[in-house]
Amino acid sequence: MCGRSSPVRSSRCCCRSCCSSSSAGTTGVASRASSGRRLATLAFLAWQALLAHEPRTSGGASTLGLALATALAAGVCGLAGGGLFFLLPAGLALATGACALLGLWRGEPGLGRSGLAPFVLLHYAFVWSARYLYELSLPGYVLLSLAPLAVWLSALAPAQRPRARAALAFLGPSLIAAAALACEFAAAPAPSPYD
Repeated sequence: MCGRSSPVRSSRCCCRSCCSSSSAGTTGVASRASSGRRLATLAFLAWQALLAHEPRTSGGASTLGLALATALAAGVCGLAGGGLFFLLPAGLALATGACALLGLWRGEPGLGRSGLAPFVLLHYAFVWSARYLYELSLPGYVLLSLAPLAVWLSALAPAQRPRARAALAFLGPSLIAAAALACEFAAAPAPSPYD
């Protein structure tokens, strides 16, 4: 309880932020625990899907797509209200981009099997934090959650066309993250003339 009282009911708080989630006592704690379980389930399933996709890739095109999607996710986090928080996904994007460039240079997968787990954990933790700690919209949250899984669009191209597969692996996550950025731009309030 924040200590403020509503003029209608003096026993309840007038703000929704502290009292609406804990009206039954432990309801707020239970809902946060269930959202944490959903985050863990989503991260595990995405990790397994990306692990299954990794042997199908050649070069770092899919990793470069993940890096660009993470850079766009940093912009979305900045628009969602995380003034300094956007630096964390931006740092992940820089590290992933460096791995992608090395992968493209060597002709090997960018992150490899051992680099996917930290990437998935950090990406989904940043998206979850932007949703529940800042003001990331639901469409932005859903699109950013689906962005890493869009590397599977490369399976639509035949195996005889590796450049088409690489282009789909690069463009899939990037376009979905760009759509999330567009949703946040559309939902952003107009700037105040007094700032």
